[in-house]
Amino acid sequence: MLTTAPRFVRQPSTTSSRGRQLKPLLHTPVAASASDGASSSSPAAVLLASPEQQKSAYSALTLVHSAAAGATCFVPGWAMANLFDWLPTTATAMQLVIAPGAYLWLIVACLVCLKEAAAHGRLSSDTYKRLNLGVMYQSIVFAALAIRERALLTKPSLMCCLALLGATAFVAGRVYAVSAGGFSLPTIIKSFLGNLRDLIAPKTLVSGFYSLCAALALYMFFWQFPSPGTPLFLLDEGPVAVLLKQARGGGMVLAGIVWYTLKDAADRGRLAASTFRQLNLAMAVVAVLQLAAYGYMSLAGVPLVQKLYRMLMSTGIATVLVCDFQYFFAKKKPEA
Repeated sequence: MLTTAPRFVRQPSTTSSRGRQLKPLLHTPVAASASDGASSSSPAAVLLASPEQQKSAYSALTLVHSAAAGATCFVPGWAMANLFDWLPTTATAMQLVIAPGAYLWLIVACLVCLKEAAAHGRLSSDTYKRLNLGVMYQSIVFAALAIRERALLTKPSLMCCLALLGATAFVAGRVYAVSAGGFSLPTIIKSFLGNLRDLIAPKTLVSGFYSLCAALALYMFFWQFPSPGTPLFLLDEGPVAVLLKQARGGGMVLAGIVWYTLKDAADRGRLAASTFRQLNLAMAVVAVLQLAAYGYMSLAGVPLVQKLYRMLMSTGIATVLVCDFQYFFAKKKPEA
């Protein structure tokens, strides 16, 4: 029976006329067994293991998420009627733009970055492993929210949401496992705790801004996702508006990871790289969409909590200014 371990096989010695042995041992590898070859090429082992498969998966997900983001942001009334079978009001329709609509564009941006990284064989770097985990976490959080509030959703929309979010979480998690050599929960927790420590030690003013945004995202997640948090409207919001506000809190999962990724890039002087320029642009787009929705509600006469409204508008404006500046004017760190 053949074995996988290479063997040292003694070959006939060639000796000189003085009796000196010239070739004592030859290293002769023995062929691997058929069972080992079958296990290494099993469907589970090769699934999403090649760059071409990864690019195709990211491309398909990008297309579907772009369609969903476009529908929720640009025709929110139609999306509201089909998602919830609910007569949309100005407030609830704009809430749909704020979340999950705006955050779907952030998922799209991350998928585009991951697709480009797959094309260049860079998915094993910490940046892209972090983005894969972020996309997976975000999909799981949105799916959990949809399941929890399934009574508010139409059955077709619930099935479509779960299918898309499940596929996204699977692809991101599988590619992470391939690029990281496995899915180790202790390693992920250790990395997360290290990232939290890094937030309190930014190296530049810009990375300090990103650190603050990441910390705020973490706070907003726990403030708005498990429970509705402070109402934005003075009037009764209704169950759908409350659900959408929780979706905004859920969207902070990926936003916080992207903010930390930008902070890490700023510390390393890498904000001019294409990935980080795209992430800066994505965060600016998210902020612009949310500013437009809040502004439209205010102009339409929706009664808002003014203190909270001003805070959201000011943080959104600051995000647009900083992220757009870094997108257009970030420079590479000079070589040492």
